[in-house]
Amino acid sequence: MKEIDEKKYRILHELGEGAEEGLIKTMENLDDYQVAPPTTKSTEDLIVFLKPLLQQSLQDKLVMNHDTHEHRLLTALQLVQPQSMLLSKRFIALTVLCMVFGLIITNAFDGNTMKFLTNTAPILGVLTVFYEFRAKLSGVNELEAACPYSQAQLATARLIVVLSYTVLLCLLVTPLVSYWQGQVLWIVIIRWFAPLLLMLGIALSASIKLGIVGGCLIATTVWAVQFIISKSGMEFSYLLQKQPTMLIELISLVIGIGLIFYSYKRWHFDTMVLRSDKK
Repeated sequence: MKEIDEKKYRILHELGEGAEEGLIKTMENLDDYQVAPPTTKSTEDLIVFLKPLLQQSLQDKLVMNHDTHEHRLLTALQLVQPQSMLLSKRFIALTVLCMVFGLIITNAFDGNTMKFLTNTAPILGVLTVFYEFRAKLSGVNELEAACPYSQAQLATARLIVVLSYTVLLCLLVTPLVSYWQGQVLWIVIIRWFAPLLLMLGIALSASIKLGIVGGCLIATTVWAVQFIISKSGMEFSYLLQKQPTMLIELISLVIGIGLIFYSYKRWHFDTMVLRSDKK
């Protein structure tokens, strides 16, 4: 019973509602409410009623299938603001505090704030991906499928939110790291931006086959291996260990952009296949 109550409180919190006794009681009454199974006659009447509506909906979707790439991207951009609301104030406050205090503590005891930022940026990106795409774990896929926007447009909007938030947070602390490390801003930005895009690309591309949990686990595993190797004094790639660090980061940047673009194209391809199957 306690676990059920906690679930109700969590749902109300996600909706921005307070844990009022009346709302909790209403949810409990809904749990106990029993609906009689529909009769055959009721089902037939419902089909007759819905048939013209479904035909109109199919015509609307056929029109949507001929949307241009620019129209799809514009629609995704319009979804950015509502999708950004998935990032709760608690999540934002927690990540900001971890980033700021982590840099301060690192500067006080270790001094290598550059390494802290370059290792924190990608794991922050993966964590934000998991948090932003967590709706898939809440069993609301059917609700999202019923909305007028495609899964590809929703995923694109969430990707923009993830990139915008992670990049903004890292940019805010970049001047501080640049000052402490004595390096120019653009070098500091490249140092954390390259691994960030690489890990995001791995997480998103792997999630196409393995789901969002599997994709984030794969990316986190790659990040952990890279972290262990770098701690032992080795480069991320054995084949490139004698190459300049900037070259490795540029290669990571290109691979990350390629994987993100691949994920973007797959989202739209899967959406088109799904629509074709429904026809």
